[in-house]
Amino acid sequence: MSYDININKHKGDKEMRNKYDAVNMRIKERIKEKGFLIAAHRGTHMGTFTENTINAYKASFAFHADMVEMDVIRNDSKEYYCIHDGTEQQNLGVKLNSRTMTDTQINMLETRNYYGKKTGRVLDRFEDFLKAFADDDALFNLDRCWDKDFEDFSYSAGALELIEKYGMTDRFLFKTSFNERFMQELEASGFDIPYLAIVSTPEQIYTAEKYDINLAGFELLFRTEQDQIISDKVLEYLKNKDYIRLTGSEMIGPDWNVSAWHNDDRAVLESPGAAWDFLAEKGFNVILTDIPWYMHEYRATRSNNK
Repeated sequence: MSYDININKHKGDKEMRNKYDAVNMRIKERIKEKGFLIAAHRGTHMGTFTENTINAYKASFAFHADMVEMDVIRNDSKEYYCIHDGTEQQNLGVKLNSRTMTDTQINMLETRNYYGKKTGRVLDRFEDFLKAFADDDALFNLDRCWDKDFEDFSYSAGALELIEKYGMTDRFLFKTSFNERFMQELEASGFDIPYLAIVSTPEQIYTAEKYDINLAGFELLFRTEQDQIISDKVLEYLKNKDYIRLTGSEMIGPDWNVSAWHNDDRAVLESPGAAWDFLAEKGFNVILTDIPWYMHEYRATRSNNK
């Protein structure tokens, strides 16, 4: 289905979003400085550093990431920990879901590294993570911080309250799968954290713009280079609105295709340009990757060749 763009019809214009300019400024200025931001997917796991841990996040910045994409759960004790639920087998060695575990259960389990070895560490509490990075200017993309069916908004709200508590609202992008009921509740909550909706159709973009939230941009999902969501018309619309345009280059499995196969595997096996030129030329200004050091070299070479 085609969807005509009417640039005067929607609430996403700059005048409607001026009240959020201050909280969005830090990330927008970093984008202007860098051209596009390199976001390390779940941090950089290496050595004894398990993904979604403070050490993995520190490793990402050491490897030239501009931002870290991270995940948070709320467990049965109503405490927040850094982990993507569903990865407990590989990261903790148990067939349990961290959302249903107590503090005692979680803190009895050592995290596992890439080789399945115990690291001598336990999961990091989200608040300990915030304390660790509160005094620098590191940027983060809070991804999975919501139950998959959006049945419990307070699951997200509690994490956002902690971000506000540590004065770090302007250092986060918060994104979720597209869900209109969630956006209604986000609007009612009054949180002004920069928010990205994950979308795959133009209709979803225009629906998200109906809500009085800090809609800073979108993560675009596209399976082919011809998908309407990345047509020149839609991308020009998003650029004119000064929206953040995020896409993913991470490769989670052989059937993982969120950016028309322009991914990390292809960057290594073919060339960085074969993977990432398309994304850069389409104007994406935040790109997720598991190899931030390699993307950093690509960005530097691309800048030098201009």
